Amino acid sequence: MGWTAPKTNWAITYDNNGKYAGDFINKGDYNRIKNNIAYIQTFAEKIVYDKYPDMGADKAYLDYPRASEWNLIETALYQLAKNIGVAFPAKTFMENGFALDVTELNRIENMTLRLKTQYETAVASTYRLSFTLGRKRSVIKP
Repeated sequence: MGWTAPKTNWAITYDNNGKYAGDFINKGDYNRIKNNIAYIQTFAEKIVYDKYPDMGADKAYLDYPRASEWNLIETALYQLAKNIGVAFPAKTFMENGFALDVTELNRIENMTLRLKTQYETAVASTYRLSFTLGRKRSVIKP
């Protein structure tokens, strides 16, 4: 699973007739967000020994993410941000509540981009010892 560039310019726009012409979220957007978080978690596991929530399988053609799945994304981002010292106020979504709007989507996508940069930098700048501590085992031949 690799990194896919996030969409950080979600917008509400209308055409000349007043019809909505802005961005719509679809299963591909959700899968991108979820998989980008999983990508960041692979870096986080190298420096922070923490358990991250499993966000399930990718959404198929007719699937639509539920509020509980968006809450898992919020929880994962909050945990990733907390572990590296970044402030991320997680939100809670409710079934039949307010739908995600462009502000929320921009907030989530921008945070994934920020966390990716910080975790990649943190992993790249960790120092490793050039020797092994402890005794070396020797094989005794009979």
